[in-house]
Amino acid sequence: MKTTISILALAALGSLSVLPAMAQRHDDLAYCRALTNKYEKYVAGYSSGRHGSGDQNAAANVAIDQCKAGDASGIATLERVLQNAGFSLPARG
Repeated sequence: MKTTISILALAALGSLSVLPAMAQRHDDLAYCRALTNKYEKYVAGYSSGRHGSGDQNAAANVAIDQCKAGDASGIATLERVLQNAGFSLPARG
């Protein structure tokens, strides 16, 4: 009985430690979406097409696709592309 309680207590503590990581992931994805929106609006242009017509930035396209798939690993790429194009970054968090 004591072992069962210990295992349940450890499981509960383990699940609590996941909550901050999940919140951080949600924040990262929200920021990634904000970067994607700004990129698509101002850098890629308004024309129809995958990421705007004439857009040659393959790294940005990959980062956008990652973000849209729920992977925020392209944040640094989108930040760099936006800053290089002279745009300020959206607020994070």
